[in-house]
Amino acid sequence: MEDQNILSSNHHLGLMTTGFTVTTSLQLLYMLRYIYTNPSVFGLVLLSVLILIQCFILFRFPKDQNRKQLIFIWCSSSFFYCSFLIAVSGGFNAPGYYWIYSFPIFVGLLLDDRYARYSLIPIFIVMLGFYFFVDDLPIPEKFQDPQIMLQKRLSNSIFFCITMAALMTFFYRALRKTQDELNTKSNQLNTLVRVMCHDLKNDIFVAEFHTDKLMSEISFADPKGRLGKIKRASVNIKNMIVKVSDWSLFNTDDMANRDVGSYDAEGIILDSFSTFEVPLNDKEIDLIHSLNTRGAKIKIDPTVFKFQILNNLISNSVKFTPKGGKIHVEASVDKSKLCLRITDSGIGIPEEVRENIFTFRKRGSRDGTEGEKGTGFGLPLVKEFITVYGGSIEIHSPAKNNPTNSEDYPGTEFEIIFPISNG
Repeated sequence: MEDQNILSSNHHLGLMTTGFTVTTSLQLLYMLRYIYTNPSVFGLVLLSVLILIQCFILFRFPKDQNRKQLIFIWCSSSFFYCSFLIAVSGGFNAPGYYWIYSFPIFVGLLLDDRYARYSLIPIFIVMLGFYFFVDDLPIPEKFQDPQIMLQKRLSNSIFFCITMAALMTFFYRALRKTQDELNTKSNQLNTLVRVMCHDLKNDIFVAEFHTDKLMSEISFADPKGRLGKIKRASVNIKNMIVKVSDWSLFNTDDMANRDVGSYDAEGIILDSFSTFEVPLNDKEIDLIHSLNTRGAKIKIDPTVFKFQILNNLISNSVKFTPKGGKIHVEASVDKSKLCLRITDSGIGIPEEVRENIFTFRKRGSRDGTEGEKGTGFGLPLVKEFITVYGGSIEIHSPAKNNPTNSEDYPGTEFEIIFPISNG
């Protein structure tokens, strides 16, 4: 199979090389014929320069050139040919000088948009040269008749518009086809991720449950210590699976189909606290809350609000707050907005980390005060989910250089704002 692919590739390269050779030869013969029938020093000099440039390009790329290099050479020779015809036909006075502007579209279709952008540079140089240096190019005698000139311009304009419309239609269909293929593959990948996460999560939950049962029944210290390590490992794996599952969910259309009724914000916030009883007790952290929402409701999926937003933010505060620290959760209503603040007395967030803390592209993960691990997905997911439901989030963490003890820790405050629902 591999040998067949190689033969097929070599066959295509051979055809392209032959096509390039024939095209270039015809262009050179046509230009030589034009110089012979319409002798001029300018045309002869220009043709010599173009031949030298093409020779340089041919020697620049060896015979084992790949597909992109062949297409580049092919497009280059056609560009030089078009420039030559424009120059000997009167420059800006030529009836079809605007054909040169079609090259970026051809290059973009055959190669990619990067090469299309690069192809604008020689076009700019050629047009600049016509404008400043050869603006007074003579018009050939056969173009000097106004009636013939008008017919040439009209026919060129019509064919140019038809060609551009055909190219744009082809490009649009190719783009749509590629986009559909990418969407299909993305949906398949997300489905696979969700199925795997679901199956793995079930097994992890079983292991975690039986570990808890064994820890409550076995009284020996050493086995309990080992079971504790197994449980922590299971919890870490479970959390990572949940993060991957959340990200898979966010990249699909399922978000638009989820229940987004109006829910009591205070009830969901209070319900989320029970998740952190064990880690708060382990680190002796006081969770203090002051909720004055006056029954305000927000339009959001309660599962997303509790598990993806609140749990991520509170767990982040627990992670970076030392033993004996405090976490304050405050909620209030300001006009038509719900303001939620989660403030901790932790180690804070350095400025260089704070700048990219909500981005997936430069995500990072730091160990907590007790060596807790993370994936770096949590806060970017929080930002994305809050934005989806019309909210905003800001982070405040004053900079303090090398604090010596926990009393000097700057702490971190997350401020989340959601619009209040009238429903």
